[in-house]
Amino acid sequence: MADANNVYDRIYNGRRGHAIEVGCNAHAVRDVKGLLPADPRGAYIVQLIRRAYRLGRWPTRSACRTSNARSCVSSEPVLSSRTSSSPYLAQLIAQSIPSDPLRKAAQYYINHWTALTRFLDDGRLPLDNNAVESALRVVRLGENNYLFAGSTEAAKRLAAILTVIATARAHGHNIADYLTRAFDGIATRDWDASVRDLLPAALKA
Repeated sequence: MADANNVYDRIYNGRRGHAIEVGCNAHAVRDVKGLLPADPRGAYIVQLIRRAYRLGRWPTRSACRTSNARSCVSSEPVLSSRTSSSPYLAQLIAQSIPSDPLRKAAQYYINHWTALTRFLDDGRLPLDNNAVESALRVVRLGENNYLFAGSTEAAKRLAAILTVIATARAHGHNIADYLTRAFDGIATRDWDASVRDLLPAALKA
């Protein structure tokens, strides 16, 4: 899951790996919301996305939360369909001049419709990657310091450590307590023993 920056295309088109693109609806709707209230035409688009988010949160404890989850409810009133974009977006584009900011925002949605509605295929998929972006904010704030990690290998180890810390935070751990338990566990076992039971999810359980 990512925004539509073309730097990721090589992952989706098989040139640098193989992945299925999942779009971030928070990125897509941001430009529309930024035009409100000056351009009230965007209010309907925002309303549709809010309804999609409600759909994404339902049902929370059903078997439908696995594969094909949202087929349990009709997506027709929310996003028209998985394979064709919203008629409202198409109409808005047809009735707007090319320089219209709202037209550009609507065109973004149509251009990336398949990726942005991927959550309808699999109930495990979120509608946006806001949780990841929040976890990365502290990394972004400190990136000037990370220029001096010492070496490429040191930078990779730093990335691994930050990933573990962000995962521990997502599981509700007190970071200092978690690291103390994890390091104590590492220190009391053989050097080649598995540490999977010390990962954040395992210690939380």
